[in-house]
Amino acid sequence: MKQTIQLGLILIILILGGCGMNKAESNASKEFGEASNLPKTTALQDEFTRKFMDSPKQIKDGYYLFKSKTGGYEMLFPKNAKLSAKGYEKNGNGYEALYFGETRINENLMFSWDVTYEDSISTQNKELNLNLLSDSVGYQKKDYDQFQCNNKNYYYAKEVFNIEGKSVYTYFSFIKNVNSNQAIRFYMETMCKKTTGKCKVDQALLEEEAKLIMKSIQFYNN
Repeated sequence: MKQTIQLGLILIILILGGCGMNKAESNASKEFGEASNLPKTTALQDEFTRKFMDSPKQIKDGYYLFKSKTGGYEMLFPKNAKLSAKGYEKNGNGYEALYFGETRINENLMFSWDVTYEDSISTQNKELNLNLLSDSVGYQKKDYDQFQCNNKNYYYAKEVFNIEGKSVYTYFSFIKNVNSNQAIRFYMETMCKKTTGKCKVDQALLEEEAKLIMKSIQFYNN
């Protein structure tokens, strides 16, 4: 689990810190015009992130609509989150992996999300995919709650880890489309940005946010 937390920290630094614009970012589309004319949110001001947003208008307070480049799904995307260009991977229309992160200074919290989309026969193997998810986040219990929402089966779990005195709040799910081979492994991780000072953690609100994004996922046949 320690390696997973360290990876989360590295991803947040890479996503939010930045060391200049890379090739993928410089080639990003500017469908909404100049950044100076757009709302001052991270999702729209960052050139790479912006090309995944469906519209410069929030469809829910605090969220834009993210459109996958596979054409296979969409979901809510936090307005001040930033996608990692270096961490983005796509293979045809059947696979997409992405990472995005956000720092909320007023709350002294860092967030990171890990989303992996697949459209293949392997998603039919529920146990395989739950084992992959459990292993990737260091979840030893492998005890998932199951529920269905809008033609999707959810296998959901949460865990609070304590790593070197730092509490890490995690929420994760294997989300399977009932009517196709489409599926997503979803992971949200939250921790205090600094070990000193106040860190406003409301676990009920964190879980509500995680489930909001999870349940917003809509699959579309290509």
